Amino acid sequence: MEDNVDRWSSLIQKNEDVISRIENQIDHCQDLEQDARSSDFAYTVRGWIEEKYQKINDIRQTNRELEEKIRSVQNKLNN
Repeated sequence: MEDNVDRWSSLIQKNEDVISRIENQIDHCQDLEQDARSSDFAYTVRGWIEEKYQKINDIRQTNRELEEKIRSVQNKLNN
């Protein structure tokens, strides 16, 4: 069980790193949107941004689930 906790903790950290990279991509996309030469491209970029925000939300949900698993295992180990 302790191995699972270690693995899940590592996965949470990796997911946080992925979120950081996605946030950087969002910043870049926002620059692209501001500099867009057509409304069609700006609309496309807004779609990319929304997809990235959804991905972040999905990753955060996964992290919450992993944190709950960790708490559950730790409670079992402490009892």
